[in-house]
Parts: sequence; structure tokens; C-alpha cells
Amino acid sequence: MRAASRAGQTGDEIMMKRFGCLALLAVLGLGAWVGYRTLFPPRVGGVAFQQLPPQAQKQRRAEAQKLVEDVEKVARAAKKEEKKAFTLTATEEQLNTLLQDRLKTEKFPIRDLRVGLSPGTLTVQGTVNYQGFDVPATLEGALSAQNGELVFGIDSLQLSGLPAPSAWKEKAQKAIGEGLRKALGGGNNARIDSVVVESGKLTISGRTR
Repeated sequence: MRAASRAGQTGDEIMMKRFGCLALLAVLGLGAWVGYRTLFPPRVGGVAFQQLPPQAQKQRRAEAQKLVEDVEKVARAAKKEEKKAFTLTATEEQLNTLLQDRLKTEKFPIRDLRVGLSPGTLTVQGTVNYQGFDVPATLEGALSAQNGELVFGIDSLQLSGLPAPSAWKEKAQKAIGEGLRKALGGGNNARIDSVVVESGKLTISGRTR
């Protein structure tokens, strides 16, 4: 009877069953991929600074120092009230070195900090302790110029791919925003007029006042 039943199936019915199986496998595969990305978000910013060999750390610090010197020039001009335009360009590697090597995160404890730059978006990743467990944290937001200052606004903060408590978002935004202003703001008398985030590069333009 089973043989007869199979023989009675049309070619279209067999194809539809096969198509249904393939569709189910595709949905399961997509679900697995989404789940993996949720638990293990894409790594940004390359290798963490502290994991680099000493020679590579030395080279990265030298590159980051060039950016520091450019910011210091703006700060000196602002202090002298020279009132002139400036443009600061920071690469993703320079930002990673400065943030990982210098950013103080007591207000929002996050380690193994990394930053990624893509058009219009700043992504920060690191590791935080949440309810006794070390979990990956991913922050995404935008850098902008507001009232003459460099401002970091977080669009999302996730822990292991899940939304973090709102209080964490506020603390992270404040801590990272302050760190970026200190590293790139050029001092109190420097006005930030525009911020452009591109792939692997950040450009800040303004004027000393």
C-alpha cells in the first residue's frame, strides 16, 4: 500500500515536499546564525592593544602620539585666543590606542576596549562584569557636534546581544563621551563645528575662540 501511495504522488507533490524541507533548513540555518551573532557579536577594532607584542604597542603609541600633538596644538591656539580654524583626523587604530591605553573607565567599568568606525557610526566593544559573569558589551552610536562640543550619543547598548539596563546606557554614554572630549576636544576654548565618521576614519572640524 505504501509503494502504491508513493507511486500515486505526482511529480509536483514530490517537488513541493522537497522545497518545504529546504525552506525549513534555510529558516533553521538563519536562526542559528542570528543566535550566534547575538551571543558573539562581530569583533571591531582588531586586536586589543594590551594583546599586541611590545614592538607593535610602541609603534601604535607613536602613531597615537601624532594625534595627541595635533590636539595639543589646537588647545594651545585656543589658550592664546588665536581664533583660527582647525581640522583633526583620527584613524581607527589611533582611537583604539588612545582609548585602550588612556581612557579611565571607573564610572563604567569596561575592559578590553575596542572601537570601530563605519559611515555615521561609532561602535565600542569590550567586556563587562554583569551579575558575576564576564559578558561582551557592544555600544553603537553617533558622534556629533552640539553647541560647540563633541557629543557621543548611544543608540544601543547590548550585553551578549541583549538590551542592557537603561542605567548602564547612561553611565556608558557619559564615561565614553567624556573620554572622547578629553582626547579630541581641543580644550574648553575650541569650538567643534562638524564631525564626520567614515570607514576607519574620523574627521573633526572647528575653530578656536
